[in-house]
Amino acid sequence: MGLFDRILRRKAAPIQRGERWRMGELETAAMNTKPPILNPWLTTTPIYPTGDYFVYSTQGFERNELVYAGMRRIMDAVAMTPLRIYDAHGNPIDNHPARKLLERPNPFMGEHLLWEMTVLYLYLAGQMFWVKVHARGGAVVELWPLRPDRVRILPSNTEYIAGYIYEIGGRQFPLDRADVIEFKFTHPIYEYLGLSPLQAALRRIAIDNEAADFTKVIFQNLAIPGVAIETQQAIDQAVADRLTTKWMNRFGGANRGKPMFMQAGMKVTRVALTMQELAFPELDAANQTRVLMALGVPPILVGATAGLDASTYSNYEQARASFYEDTIQPLQARIDDRINHDLIEADFDGAGKIEARFDTSEVAALRLVRQQRHDAALKALAAGAITLNDYRARIGERAVAGGDIYLRPINLVAVPAANAAENPAAPAPAKPPESKALANASGAQNVEAAKKLALSRLARVDAFRPKFEAWARGEFRREGRDVMRVFDYQTKALTKDQAAAIVAELAALEAQWRREIEESSAPLIFGAMENAGDTIGAEIGIDFDLSNQGLIDFVRGYAFKFAQKLSATSAQDVKDLILKSLEEGWSHKELRDALAEKFSEWETSRAEMVAHTETMRAVNAAAVESYRRAGVKYKVWVADPDACPYCAAMDGTVVGVDDDYFKVGDTYHPNGAERPMTISYEDVAGPPLHPNCRCVTRAEAGV
Repeated sequence: MGLFDRILRRKAAPIQRGERWRMGELETAAMNTKPPILNPWLTTTPIYPTGDYFVYSTQGFERNELVYAGMRRIMDAVAMTPLRIYDAHGNPIDNHPARKLLERPNPFMGEHLLWEMTVLYLYLAGQMFWVKVHARGGAVVELWPLRPDRVRILPSNTEYIAGYIYEIGGRQFPLDRADVIEFKFTHPIYEYLGLSPLQAALRRIAIDNEAADFTKVIFQNLAIPGVAIETQQAIDQAVADRLTTKWMNRFGGANRGKPMFMQAGMKVTRVALTMQELAFPELDAANQTRVLMALGVPPILVGATAGLDASTYSNYEQARASFYEDTIQPLQARIDDRINHDLIEADFDGAGKIEARFDTSEVAALRLVRQQRHDAALKALAAGAITLNDYRARIGERAVAGGDIYLRPINLVAVPAANAAENPAAPAPAKPPESKALANASGAQNVEAAKKLALSRLARVDAFRPKFEAWARGEFRREGRDVMRVFDYQTKALTKDQAAAIVAELAALEAQWRREIEESSAPLIFGAMENAGDTIGAEIGIDFDLSNQGLIDFVRGYAFKFAQKLSATSAQDVKDLILKSLEEGWSHKELRDALAEKFSEWETSRAEMVAHTETMRAVNAAAVESYRRAGVKYKVWVADPDACPYCAAMDGTVVGVDDDYFKVGDTYHPNGAERPMTISYEDVAGPPLHPNCRCVTRAEAGV
């Protein structure tokens, strides 16, 4: 049984002459008929959606390196982005059957190959097809991409498409319309066909190929001679042949470049083109630009001359972002639209319940775009122009209960529009509200109550920490994959030169990690503050002001420092292991195992520590900034009841609200501590004092 017989084992048998679609007669007619215009459903003649598939494949993708590089770039970009299944609230469902189907579409393919073939066929033919294979119970259990030049479309005079036929090895298999998912680029004339981008660029591809062929012929010296030798007197063929042989022996091969002495009456003229002339620089640049323009790939991304002329790191980053925004994301939207309609809704009852969508959250090229979007959303939120849930939607977070509110700065006063003309001057800033919690802050009983209220923040920290921890695990997992991609270029124990090369690549990775952490951690830090905001507001008797510019500035500044520290630590961990492998002569497997163990540690204990420490830092910073805005003069260190000796000794320590408890470089050695602590991370304006610290601050009106 052939492969396609197995795929269609539950379908009808191959079509024979005389059956209901009369394949012999219909296909013969179709071979001599152009595809129908406008009302194509008025015939049942099979339509061939292949265009010049063979020409585009052989003359474009196989023969032209520019087309190959551009399409390879598109294929890889789509294949590296997973298509996830999301519920109605936007949460990914990793174990959904549709997601499992896409991960392993059939026994011979993975998800990466499925997307590669989908994009390749789509760009070559302008359309491509998946066929669904059902289990006995009706569930879709396999997906197969079909080569588009083997597919025939059967028009219908009532339902537009009656079905499809797949032809392979001289045999024809009918396919139900409901079992085929069709992707295509719309054709402006033939409604059943797709328009390949290569068709629009075919003339330029042909010129590029001809130029390459012409240059090759010149190099082979089969088209025109390199020089012409003119004699004063006529010579016969025998003399010409003898002189040619003498010329080649004296000035060809290893004798190239030797001095030449001519006899009287002989003149040498160069006929062949120089290397510069053979390069066709203007023609080459124009062809490159137009071919890649049809594909939607910036020339700089594939090393084309037209792109390298303006090549800088900044230009490259902008080109990558443009490529993903203008080419890849529209292509992905085209693909997931058909999958949602013809697979998710049709076979998984997903209409309004689940949605398939490409996950671009880890695409490094979109970092700049996401950063700009986040900054714009944060400014709009701080200005009171959008609601909290609007802000969360713009940064990719789901809505929260009570989030349909505007956050107004506390120093602004609402003025009715009717009175605006009569009161054109801006209102004076409001006086910081009197803190009810601080009004009666004297006495041991009130101090204990204030401590208890401040420590209630810990419950909010514990509730938010899992989200931060999930982010940290994902970040460290991605960093581990980045390192292994670099490391897997090697298959044997590292030499010093190889280790130095990997360390150099780590420097570039560290910079990339820093940028991505800075961008993705800012919403988490902001979210941690928001989560504990009501407890902070209750402590000082005012509403927590999430749009406070001080908090926004803190998030921006701290996200940068946090990203620097986290990425540097990751890079240093890997460098230390590489150095140790050289010193101890580890094999490739030993180093690989050590890296895997380190990455496992990153995703467990390190992720937990980072999540706990940074959530505490964000919440305490939010508290101190709120104290400052409310006119509080002092802050007090409140140690967790189970605090370590270092933190226990800090309990009750009072400093000004703008002062630091410690400066970088300070040494702290309280009674009961085994060894001194040196402050090395940053100035300590409040807890945490060390990783996993659970101390907080409280407000104090005066001492």
